Amino acid sequence: MRTCERTQAALSELMDGAYLPRGTTEAVEAHVESCPTCRDFRDRAARVRAAVRIRPAERIPDLTEPIMVAVRERADVRRPGSSHRRRRSSGTLAGRRFAPMAAALVAGVIAGSVVVGGPWPSPSSGPMAAAALVRDVQAAAPAISSYQGHYSIVERGLSPLVPERTLWMDVAFLAPGRFRIDVHDQTAYPSPAWTPTDITYIANGTSTMTTGPTGCPSGLPVGVCPPTRTSISRQTRFDAVAPLATDLVLPLTTLGSAHGIRVLGTGELAGRSTVRVELTFARAAPLLPFLGLGGTWRPFFEQDRVVLTLDRTDWFPLRATVYPSDSPARRAWELRFGLPIESSSQPILDVQMTSLQQRPPAAGLFAIPGGAPGRVASLAQLSRAVGYVPVTPDATQGLRLTSVVAPHSAAPDAPASLLTYTRGLSYVVIGERPGRGVSGLLGSLDLGAAPVTLPGGGIGYFEAATGDHGNVLSIHSAVTDVFLESDLPLPQLLSIAASLPIRGQAVPVTGAFAR
Repeated sequence: MRTCERTQAALSELMDGAYLPRGTTEAVEAHVESCPTCRDFRDRAARVRAAVRIRPAERIPDLTEPIMVAVRERADVRRPGSSHRRRRSSGTLAGRRFAPMAAALVAGVIAGSVVVGGPWPSPSSGPMAAAALVRDVQAAAPAISSYQGHYSIVERGLSPLVPERTLWMDVAFLAPGRFRIDVHDQTAYPSPAWTPTDITYIANGTSTMTTGPTGCPSGLPVGVCPPTRTSISRQTRFDAVAPLATDLVLPLTTLGSAHGIRVLGTGELAGRSTVRVELTFARAAPLLPFLGLGGTWRPFFEQDRVVLTLDRTDWFPLRATVYPSDSPARRAWELRFGLPIESSSQPILDVQMTSLQQRPPAAGLFAIPGGAPGRVASLAQLSRAVGYVPVTPDATQGLRLTSVVAPHSAAPDAPASLLTYTRGLSYVVIGERPGRGVSGLLGSLDLGAAPVTLPGGGIGYFEAATGDHGNVLSIHSAVTDVFLESDLPLPQLLSIAASLPIRGQAVPVTGAFAR
């Protein structure tokens, strides 16, 4: 099968440490999750590669047996029927996430963790391995029901006329699905031609509102940019309920997998026990959502280095510092943007939490003028409004139904109904449009969507989270089209999908790993 041939070739490249595009990596992992043949190939290759990697360490007796045990355990965990969570991948500001592929990588994870103190310790002991960090961040999500944080932001290198800017930011979250960011620019600009980057973003269920100045056109020096005007945009989101900006509260998207994360060590910040990790700017982009909400910001290179400091008890991001990459590719990028050569040791963006509390913010903080269009009170009302009974899952992974919506959109690629299930920061949205009569898939998927076999049978199409949406699983059946969007790992998402009273069928979708 051509899909298996491509998948196995990509697996070999990943195990050799090659860099593959985010879409390819995600398509590989999604296929492996559903294909016994490719899982067997992965596990056999893992055993061979693990053995090769272990030989140089034979003169260090205390490493060999722990590595072999971990490899065997990981192989067991990844077999069908396991409850182990799949770790998602990363990408760019518009698309992110690279995912760990196999037990073969465990040897590298453990060997690396030895440098910083060994894998999977308790929060009070030494540093932890990246895999354990990812696991604990995911486990914390359902318990976080409210949050209020205050941050300082220092940006350097916007312009020779404004070499440094200072801003502050307030972030608030209230379950279910209410989120707010307020950015206030405190910079003293040299003239009125500079418009302060003051931004407000509110998400309340499926409604969002953004208020802020338009940015200066790319390539035009900010000092001569015409004065910008404040613009207000309102929209009803039909593809998500908990915007991925909530990585400011808990980095579920940023730390969706252990791949590409380097644990630097532990320490203390403002009296809190911390762990520091290093990752690329592209990977860390969900932690910096304000950069895409409006206003004028300096450019960043995808491979710029980000040092992230996390609270080791609640896993709140306490600080994110961006340093220029020292790669030759960045030198060409600097020339393209007319930037000076920037030192890799000098931070160009520093976002630091100055205070936080988990006391629930006032509900009125999330009010959006005009209310929440399309919202109805119950499934029965929704059924009468849309003319059909929406499909509902028998298994929801502990999430409860918190929102029932009939979006105001006649577009054939928009759902006619939305059901949202939440618990803390965890969510799943189920959108449906019966009898669409059009080709393609329902939901926020692009050409990188990968076919997956659903538990119990049937076909679905999966795309990993991006800066615009969560993990998406789209299902086409004889009578209806459905998508599920969530911040849950793929195995849990597949389990919910399998409990829907429909059977997915193949559709003519073009993609890197389409059959």
